[in-house]
Formats: sequence, structure tokens, C-alpha cells
Amino acid sequence: MSKFKYIVWVGEIDDYYVDFKEAKNDYLEWINKGYDDIKLTDINNNILNESEILSSVLFMLGST
Repeated sequence: MSKFKYIVWVGEIDDYYVDFKEAKNDYLEWINKGYDDIKLTDINNNILNESEILSSVLFMLGST
């Protein structure tokens, strides 16, 4: 069984992550660099929509 849980896609290039926080940070970093073909999926390729990502950011900001 794979230890990876999340994938950040930049176009057709994929980066794999164990931790959601790292995947989310990479996702946001690519967006900040101006890329627009970015997706954050779980390991089963279910796309996590922006509201799910943003709500996790807000949750993490509130818990720090």
C-alpha cells in the first residue's frame, strides 16, 4: 500500500505527498507563481475543490 495520500498536478506533472498541509502549500505556491492548470487530488484522483482547500487553510489559521 502506498504511503502517499495527495497529488498536486501542474499540467500533466505530478508531485506526491503524504501530508495534506505540504500538498496544500505546494498547490498554493504554484498558484502564486501564476500557474493556472493546478489540481490537488487525493491518491484516488478525486479532485479536492478550492472550497475544501480554503476551508482547511482557514481551519489551520484558526488553530495556530
